[in-house]
Amino acid sequence: MQSSAISVILNRITEIDPVYLLGFKLYTSIKEGLPYGYITVDDHYSYIMARFENLQIGASIDITLANFADNQETHKYPTFYILQLENDFSANSSRLAGTIRIWFGHAWFLYKNIKNHAYKPMNIAELIKKILKDEDRGMAFEADDDNFDETDDNGKLSRFKISETDWDFIQNKLLPYTTINKMPAHFFCNDRGEFFLKSFRNLYSENSKIIYTQNEEHLSEETNLKRIKEICEKNNINFGTHHFPVSELHLKIGNEDILKEIYPYFLFENLEDGSFLSGSKKLSNKLRNRSGSSFGNMLPIDNMLMMKTKGTSVKIIYNRQAFDVIPLLFQAARVPDNLFFLTVYTNFIGDKVSIGDTSEINITPIKYNERDERSKVHWMDGKWLNVGFEHYTDAEDVEKFLTKSYLVRPSFVGNEDSTSLSMLPLLYESP
Repeated sequence: MQSSAISVILNRITEIDPVYLLGFKLYTSIKEGLPYGYITVDDHYSYIMARFENLQIGASIDITLANFADNQETHKYPTFYILQLENDFSANSSRLAGTIRIWFGHAWFLYKNIKNHAYKPMNIAELIKKILKDEDRGMAFEADDDNFDETDDNGKLSRFKISETDWDFIQNKLLPYTTINKMPAHFFCNDRGEFFLKSFRNLYSENSKIIYTQNEEHLSEETNLKRIKEICEKNNINFGTHHFPVSELHLKIGNEDILKEIYPYFLFENLEDGSFLSGSKKLSNKLRNRSGSSFGNMLPIDNMLMMKTKGTSVKIIYNRQAFDVIPLLFQAARVPDNLFFLTVYTNFIGDKVSIGDTSEINITPIKYNERDERSKVHWMDGKWLNVGFEHYTDAEDVEKFLTKSYLVRPSFVGNEDSTSLSMLPLLYESP
């Protein structure tokens, strides 16, 4: 889909004439969790602003992208809701005429449950699904069991939502203590309205949906074309519709978090004298086995209990903090998730791939040097995880849609013969 037109309907009754549409942008991100974006409208004569009844905050907005070249090819987004309105009145301030920017997003930005709630003990994945399906916010969301991994917690702790929204409760009181096979859990909604709770490893283990390739000249080389088609066949990718030449590409190795103190601290209170036992859990010992000299993945619960409880004691005191602190420490693995961060510019691909999907990048094997006929596969070649997208109209042509893709890998290692992704135990083992 390259040359497209936008259809925008407000409140399911008012369609904005496409001639007034100046632009469109949609953001999706695993990190931010909910899709949002904006459309820009030329209200040169204040016709649209005068019909403000269909522009109020919370009004529905339905957006469909249609291809001029093939009238059958359309891409309809789920219903979004207006979040914010801006107007510069640059055309005529006395008539309130200018350029309108209508921000929209997922319903959860506006429909939030603020009731206090005590949830009975259950697995965190099941609790998040329960919250999604709750109609108390004024709107229930769907939760497909196939999109939710089983979390590590034993489901024996009660959780309390107090003076916060349901979204904040999940983000601040559930996700920080949620792990999947001792790895961080990512909770997000894609631009199709589907919710996911999965680990990086499980997302990365899925077959790729599309393949990014170099320019058409690269595709014309028989060796390259054969290799690309083999990759497509392996991943069940339709080469005819799901390969996209890259117009621009940027690489960043390392991230801001690695420059900071990323090692989490634990803090336990001595209930007897009010003092605290503190320490840190670093990446270097995060996965160490328990031994006589190391707690490994186990932490002391309370200083008083350690000093007073005997080996033959039948008295068991559950420390809620300890159950949550251990998963919190494993959350440090989020930092290496995006050490290798790639930004890729292509034509619009929003109808083929979404956040949480993997994609293949194909790069011509690199020769050792001009005199040596040997070559090696470039380390950037292969599978990457799509963690974010920006879909937008071309600044020069509103009928042309483009995509900016954000892809990540955790690490790589190489030798003189090959270069490949490394799934180290500290990061992610091979699925």
